[in-house]
Amino acid sequence: MTGRMENGMHSKQSAGSLPRLLAESCAALFVIMFGFVFAVSSSLLADQEQDTEQIERGRTVYSEQCASCHGQEGKGDGSAARFLDPKPRDFTGAEWKYAGGGTVEEIAGVVAEGIDDSAMTPFSDVLSEEQIKAVASYVANVLVAGGYKSR
Repeated sequence: MTGRMENGMHSKQSAGSLPRLLAESCAALFVIMFGFVFAVSSSLLADQEQDTEQIERGRTVYSEQCASCHGQEGKGDGSAARFLDPKPRDFTGAEWKYAGGGTVEEIAGVVAEGIDDSAMTPFSDVLSEEQIKAVASYVANVLVAGGYKSR
């Protein structure tokens, strides 16, 4: 017998091919899954590294442009705060007047557009879009969330 069908029956050689086929299929599936997990992990690490760099850039922008009103720790107690009415936002406080609760996108919008009837003027003419996104990321991820303390 050579592994061909003879009288409607598979030969012994053909029957041995099924376990081999299953083993090869499992090995191929393992390689594909490992590759997928590796690719996703690498992507997440790259995103985290990029986020860390963006937060660090945001920290610099915040220190230069925001801390005089909002304070270095984001408590709304900067050196200019006593002269402002309404007082600057305390980013560490529990409540936000914005529906989304201080997301990066919301904060970036406020930084870019300012807030009417307050000392929070638009920064879209002062900061680049990248700087606005970076400072918003710093505020949301460090001051609001209380995370990421690296310097």
